[in-house]
Amino acid sequence: MKNVIVWGLVSGILAGCNLTQTATPPDAGQSNIIVTSPASQATSAPLEPLVGQTYIDEPVGFSFTYPEGWTILANEADNDAVMYAITLASYDLSDVSRGGGIPTGETKVDVYVDRSEPKTLDDAYNLIQRNVDEGMVRIIEQEDMTLQSSMPAIYSHVVGMLGGEAHSYYFIINDYLVSISGFGDAGIIRQIADSVQPSS
Repeated sequence: MKNVIVWGLVSGILAGCNLTQTATPPDAGQSNIIVTSPASQATSAPLEPLVGQTYIDEPVGFSFTYPEGWTILANEADNDAVMYAITLASYDLSDVSRGGGIPTGETKVDVYVDRSEPKTLDDAYNLIQRNVDEGMVRIIEQEDMTLQSSMPAIYSHVVGMLGGEAHSYYFIINDYLVSISGFGDAGIIRQIADSVQPSS
């Protein structure tokens, strides 16, 4: 049950995060069925490897690279945490004077880790479908893919019902579901996902 609640919160973040742009809401009669389509520019070919700082996640055993100068908030300090998030941003996350939302031209990425129980990519599909069924998101694009580390993954580009648009990559590391979901520059989000390396 806790799993459903926490991942439901993730859905709310996707639905409510607006990049200071006005999005056209879907028609009331529009279907929310997941449609798998060919890769777009954001996912078609791997980009150049990202040069920057490396973050190592000890509890699950993986690392990723994020751009130099970005801020990071890691909440996994307790190695017993079942679920946690690591938040990265191209702007100062601690600056409360900037107000809410993501500043225009900036990028925010959340790395979600679910250690509640072993999972597969089928569980990731079910999570995405549940978000669609609950009316939280509308899928623009979704595809199976392989990250540069040779890990199979699911890419999903969604629009939240309140206008936020996110690019997400779901994959399994040591039997646990990890996702990288970002708002902003799709190329940088892809580079961060491609930089993920299992530690063992």
